Amino acid sequence: MSGSTPSRNPVILVEGDGDLKAVPFLIRRLAEASGFYDLTPCPNPIKCGEIPKLRKEGQLERFVQYACTRSESDSVILVVDCDDDCPVTTSAEFAVRANPIAQRFRKKVGIAFIQKEFETLFL
Repeated sequence: MSGSTPSRNPVILVEGDGDLKAVPFLIRRLAEASGFYDLTPCPNPIKCGEIPKLRKEGQLERFVQYACTRSESDSVILVVDCDDDCPVTTSAEFAVRANPIAQRFRKKVGIAFIQKEFETLFL
């Protein structure tokens, strides 16, 4: 959302316990497949819950701000399932809410909504 330099050390916001290990692995695999070998997600992703929880006033902002304060990071990536919502409209909604925080901390904030179980990306 903000900045123009490549992000190489994102803090990852994930939905649940199983995602804490799986999503950083997925991000590293996708980055390597795209030729980015220097991308290193920050250790200890932050569990933020599902979209309905993040829709509540202040919840998304609280997690994005917390992630932005991690000194070892240069960016934030939100990765949650979006099976019951439209990823296009939900990402637009979340981007509007996260953008002021991204600008204030001068960090990029990316949003990745996965439909139909991200585990199928490994098949």
